[in-house]
Amino acid sequence: METVRWEWEWLWTTWQIVYEGSDREHESNIIDMIEQFDDDYSRFKETSLLSVFNQTKTILNPTKEFSGLLDIWLEAHTKTDGFFSPFVWVVLERLGYDKDYSFQYNWTGYVPYEEMLTQTGDTFTLWSNSSFDLGWYGKWFLVDKISWYLLSHWIDTRMISWGWDIRIQQDDASLLWKIALVHPLKKDIFFWEIVLEKWAITCSSWLERQWWHNHHLINPRNQQPSKSDIVAVYAYHKTACWADIASTTLFVCWVEHIESYAQKLGVAYLVLFDDDSYLHSVDFPRFHFAAQ
Repeated sequence: METVRWEWEWLWTTWQIVYEGSDREHESNIIDMIEQFDDDYSRFKETSLLSVFNQTKTILNPTKEFSGLLDIWLEAHTKTDGFFSPFVWVVLERLGYDKDYSFQYNWTGYVPYEEMLTQTGDTFTLWSNSSFDLGWYGKWFLVDKISWYLLSHWIDTRMISWGWDIRIQQDDASLLWKIALVHPLKKDIFFWEIVLEKWAITCSSWLERQWWHNHHLINPRNQQPSKSDIVAVYAYHKTACWADIASTTLFVCWVEHIESYAQKLGVAYLVLFDDDSYLHSVDFPRFHFAAQ
């Protein structure tokens, strides 16, 4: 049977889908899903559901998908004691990571956003001085959605990769994907090798998105780029969305709380420090530790 490999660029990242089959009609359907998702949730499009929500501050009876995305955030915010928050976008904009990517510092003080999103019945409300962004967890929700679409069409093997992150869903447990993790600071070194049968691995690191002395991984407690000796965090979960929530949370939280939050979020994890030491849960996928 033919192996379909499809690659494209979106959001400054190379995406790839691999599945077994000869029918390429799924490509146009997946493109339609991606474009619709962008139309609905892009903060750059004034008519998107997300932009209208930010403008009106209230949304009544949102679509099932939008409501689900908001519910995911509320659950993640509770489980992580606020370490995961899409409201850090307010801070990122003031640090220069704004709509126009001006990278101009415009800090005007602390933004109190602990309770910026509230829910009463089928109504979600934003505080007047806040704005909401799905951030990357929304993109990984889309990856899960694409994977579930392929599953619904009985595609036997599927792998979706985007940058450093990978989502695998297949029925044949004998089909294994051997993956080498590249050292974020030493791009010619594979520091960890894993074999995946299923699920998703995501990575959070400050190295790929930084400007001046800032980066995009914000600690909501002090509203500043997280500063620690952590270089990267990898999280392993059955969904890409929750893997991304976890890798972000474990990067910005206090190191001594990593194990606790990983258990609350139900993920396996690997943390790489700047001295090449590492911390990982016993259930993080492992082939062997690669020679450095």
